[in-house]
Amino acid sequence: MPARRKPMCYKHQQLLMAAFEQLGLLLESGLPMRSALQVTTAQTTDKLVRQVLIRFSQTVNQGLPLYRAAPELPAKIPVSFTGYLQLAEQSGQFVTVLNHMVDEFNHAHAQRQHIKAAVRYPLAILALSIVISVGLLVFVLPKFTALFGAGQLPLLTQKLLAFSLLLSNYGNMLLTACLLIALGAWLSRRYYRGIWQRSLLYLPVIGTLTEQARQQQMFQRLALLQRSGMAAVAAIKLCAQSSAWLKTRDDCNKLADLVSDGNAWSVALNHIGLNHPLITAYISTGEQTGRIDFMMTKLAQQLSNDLRRRSQQLVGMIQPLLMLSLGGIIGVILLAMYLPIFTLGQQF
Repeated sequence: MPARRKPMCYKHQQLLMAAFEQLGLLLESGLPMRSALQVTTAQTTDKLVRQVLIRFSQTVNQGLPLYRAAPELPAKIPVSFTGYLQLAEQSGQFVTVLNHMVDEFNHAHAQRQHIKAAVRYPLAILALSIVISVGLLVFVLPKFTALFGAGQLPLLTQKLLAFSLLLSNYGNMLLTACLLIALGAWLSRRYYRGIWQRSLLYLPVIGTLTEQARQQQMFQRLALLQRSGMAAVAAIKLCAQSSAWLKTRDDCNKLADLVSDGNAWSVALNHIGLNHPLITAYISTGEQTGRIDFMMTKLAQQLSNDLRRRSQQLVGMIQPLLMLSLGGIIGVILLAMYLPIFTLGQQF
């Protein structure tokens, strides 16, 4: 096994999710884990996913939990997949958690496709407009200096000419800086997960949505573990171990200490900063009724619905804002080009 494995690409993640979905159906029908894995492997045509399932089968045959195969798989699967497998086996609700993992992945995929479809056309127009704008600024607008003289040009044209000169002199440096920033973001996402996650949470608008998605996932997992009959502290610690979010791990570790000291759920959550009125209301109701797992499930559903609504609103705002911005940029450049002609015409 090579020391470093490539992360599994998104296409293979989709195929693996389809295999997990089939595995869940076979387990629900009453087949034991070994037989279900054998049937799923036999019906899988993709080479890499087949190798992953074979390794899972070997792990089960050795009497080990399924998630223990993760470090030895031919491709590195996402941490969230491993976390869900660990959650499924240790909670005693393997099929329920497995189905939830598949549903969450499919929902995230549908959301991603919706966002891509909504912004694909505006982004294409944005890229084309940037190319046209840079071309006008660098190659066309400077010609006006030779035709009219720098001192005779309107103020707007002079300012854009100064910006054009900046692009001409430092364009390569600006492009290099943008590429380095993009490379740094890619490296942090791939190899420095803590830096990437903290950066996401500090972004305006996106950070709020990301934090809400993180909280929704945490409460959904805690609800699954509570429904399985697991003790509160053990459930919180397992949630910490199975999460890909470092902030969730930190929150759950603090939460476990507070709950083990005898604090109520609502008090402990408020102490670690999860004191949103919606969270407090649901958790307090769960404590008063003795149905904390049910109210956590309802809370996760409410957070998910609110996240979906806010994401759709954001996508709906992106398109008109992009189009207005593009129209404004092109309009200003064209105005700066035609103002000298209008000024010259007024002199005759």
